[in-house]
Amino acid sequence: AETGALYYGCKRALPYRVTLEEMGHPQHDPTPVTTDNNTAHGLTMGTMTSKASKSNDMRFQWLKCRKTQRLFQFLWARGKDNRADYPSKHHPSSHHQKMRPSVVT
Repeated sequence: AETGALYYGCKRALPYRVTLEEMGHPQHDPTPVTTDNNTAHGLTMGTMTSKASKSNDMRFQWLKCRKTQRLFQFLWARGKDNRADYPSKHHPSSHHQKMRPSVVT
């Protein structure tokens, strides 16, 4: 599931890179993409091998290809530090009140 999420996130981000380049803002560095899943990070970095289905393999190969083209850079960060991970988890109301200042602007 995490590799699929990386795939869909990168697929949605690609048109933004192209639009920026067409507007005269060249994208010299790869776009950083952060995950908190060791397996997804290991697959994209080439430190693990996949034994999954063909549909998952297609997504994985697409990510590897875009990494080789230097369009995306895959990074790992602890889930605790990953702000995008917050809305996808169930938390008690005390945690929501604590996180509110950093999430709501």
